[in-house]
Amino acid sequence: RPYSIASAPGGAHLDLTLKLKPGGFASPFLVNEVRPGWEVDASGPAGSFVFEPLCDRGELVFLAGGSGITPFMSMLRHFARVGFPSRVLLLYGSRRAEEVIFGAELEQLRAAHRALEVVSVISEPDPGHRGPTGLLGAELVGRYVGDVAGKTFLVCGPEAMLRLTEGALRSL
Repeated sequence: RPYSIASAPGGAHLDLTLKLKPGGFASPFLVNEVRPGWEVDASGPAGSFVFEPLCDRGELVFLAGGSGITPFMSMLRHFARVGFPSRVLLLYGSRRAEEVIFGAELEQLRAAHRALEVVSVISEPDPGHRGPTGLLGAELVGRYVGDVAGKTFLVCGPEAMLRLTEGALRSL
């Protein structure tokens, strides 16, 4: 089962973000059974999801959905430690406000770093919700990103969100 690393690079440990899935195989074991001091063997990272400062120029735009926030947290924690390479816009979609992962930490990072803008988008808002709602489609992405030229986009989230944002970016 693949899990994304949420800790900043170079630390003494790796932080994984787990969502307990009742009836699941890995998450109930990891959440309910594993104790401090256990050693776990894991395979290395799969795929390529990196910020490459030699190639990725201009504003960074992170499009995250649900638990897809975890690799962005790794990058944001690293940038907070070493300095932001440019302006970073995080558009983070969650189904409900109470499902926003790392909400308090994201607010602290945003308040501490002028280069970071965080926009939390809720697709199923409670009555009275004040803030952006909907999905990360062309209208919403265009409203916050503006001209896409010269910007680097990184996207992580569920498959349906990936298809939606890919279409949105192509249309923009």
